[in-house]
Amino acid sequence: MINRRFLTKVLAAVLAACMLTTPVTVFAEGEPEVNTSEDNTSGDDAAGDNEEDTSDENNGDGDEDSRPAAEVTADKEDVKEDFGDLSAKGENASAIEIYAEEGHKAEVTIGSLKSEEYTGVLASSFTEGEVDLTVNGSIESADSGVYAGTDATGVVKTEVNGDVISESYLGIEADAGYDSDPYDPDAVDSKPNIEIKVNGNVTGGEDGVYASAVGGTTVSASVNGDSTGEVEGINVYCNTGGTVNATVLGNVRGEEDGIYAEIFENGKTDISVNGNATGGDYGINTMVGEGGRGNIAVNGNASGKYGGINSYAENGGVINISVKGDVQSDEEAIWLMSYDEGSANNVIVGGDVRSANTGVRLDSYDKSAQNVVIEGTIYAANAAVAVDGTGRNSVTVWRIETDGMTAGIYKQDESGMSVPYEDEETAKQIRYIIRVNQTEGADLRATDADGNPLATVTGLNGKSLEYAYEGDKVLLKVDVNDRYRLDAAYGDDGQKLELVKDDNGNYYINVPRNGGVSFSVRLTYVGKDDKDDKDKDDKKPDAQTAAIYTLTDSAAVSLVSSAPAGGSVTLSNLTGTGLSAALVQSLLARRDIPVTLTFMINGVTYRIIIPAGADIASLTGADGSISFASLGQAFGMAPV
Repeated sequence: MINRRFLTKVLAAVLAACMLTTPVTVFAEGEPEVNTSEDNTSGDDAAGDNEEDTSDENNGDGDEDSRPAAEVTADKEDVKEDFGDLSAKGENASAIEIYAEEGHKAEVTIGSLKSEEYTGVLASSFTEGEVDLTVNGSIESADSGVYAGTDATGVVKTEVNGDVISESYLGIEADAGYDSDPYDPDAVDSKPNIEIKVNGNVTGGEDGVYASAVGGTTVSASVNGDSTGEVEGINVYCNTGGTVNATVLGNVRGEEDGIYAEIFENGKTDISVNGNATGGDYGINTMVGEGGRGNIAVNGNASGKYGGINSYAENGGVINISVKGDVQSDEEAIWLMSYDEGSANNVIVGGDVRSANTGVRLDSYDKSAQNVVIEGTIYAANAAVAVDGTGRNSVTVWRIETDGMTAGIYKQDESGMSVPYEDEETAKQIRYIIRVNQTEGADLRATDADGNPLATVTGLNGKSLEYAYEGDKVLLKVDVNDRYRLDAAYGDDGQKLELVKDDNGNYYINVPRNGGVSFSVRLTYVGKDDKDDKDKDDKKPDAQTAAIYTLTDSAAVSLVSSAPAGGSVTLSNLTGTGLSAALVQSLLARRDIPVTLTFMINGVTYRIIIPAGADIASLTGADGSISFASLGQAFGMAPV
């Protein structure tokens, strides 16, 4: 069945359309426009020919305030209308109502909108009708700011060049399709049934943005500011092949959830938030099942009192969640639960996970899977990781830190109590990231005890992360340039744990229970060796170095473009706040080489290493440039 609220509004729109004798009717502040000329005030005209009779009989109970300020209907021909600012009052009075069907199009441009007791925009389209609406101002309403409804064939496009504010209901409300609409899983339709764009902030008395797509329909909603709701910042529902794409360039916040999503029966959703996802209860809260698929990406932090990320998967549903910043909660910072073979919750966190209780809780059953990658540290007052169930759990983390606890890794015993793990099977569910901090003048590689490459897992932006298990012996291979001397090798982030050599002359470390392995070396520059010239032709291509902006941007682009295969590039002493669009394009064209950047912030010089093959396209801003902050989040940034 179609959304009940949707059906109510559709019926209201149809009744309103049936009452119209002309395609367009306009009212101002609830008062109809009436021709008061003498020719139009005769008895005959008043009784029959006046198109907008204002008698009690024509208006039902005589409450003219219940009518919208403007109505547009396109059911027999295309309609194109321009309006200024519109305002309406009365419990059923929208600022504007638009209705299109039978393949006809209603194209409307208006100024700002205000409805004191009802909807700002009510737009409906059916049987291949199309609504194309532009609002060149803000929308204020007591009910939904923008309501858009379609069947499987209708189209509603709305662009608002201002803020959208709903006092008591939904800032954006988009309902596409019926559960009973035909659904072809092989069909590809790039044209959304509902497409809403807001070039401002959205605020809802309940949800900031609510989007529902069923029966193979597609809803696209984008907000160029923040989306805030008294209940949900973003609320998504997908069913029977429906697809929702939602993008917020600012922050999302809800008194219950920052992001809430339900995805069932082959529904799909892609949600992208450029800022933070903050909820009174949960930052991100999802349910996926029956073949549903979801992707949620947050470039900031995710936080909530009861959970930063809370996700449930069943019946083959799969959800992928990435948070570039930190995940934080007073309870379980990340709690994932899954049932049934083929179901999976996959989470990647680029920053740290912080909890006043449990850092990560994983409950998986019936051959389902839970996969968590945390590129930073888990800080937890209680268990850092708690695992349970018969499914497959894995946590890949750089380091674990708990208050007064040795391991911080727990499992459920037979009585259901959380106890510190002792068995190897549970220990193997925790994988520790091995960091290797490249230094100019040396090539560092981490290997296993036999000299083989370490196993890897995928992190943010497709970055490959090496890992090992507690107790594994990990070697540090150091190839030092002849111009430098190796003084010391370290295995921790603070360079306090100096590595020793084994009998074969290899630097090594045995991975501790709580991880935190970070390889680095200290070098001394000893100058050019006389044999450099003699062996020059036998060496691999050396790193090319330029202080860009000391030369020119074009020179730096040329340096990157001309770098030999198998070589590397170092761009030193960068100024400004990031890389120009031209330089970014040259780097995208040379993903076969590693690139080292150094730059100064507040008097401190930092280094970022972009590994060969890294995808930096997703980090670009609107002008094609990339900030040092974005690069640092993606690849790490260390003081020189």
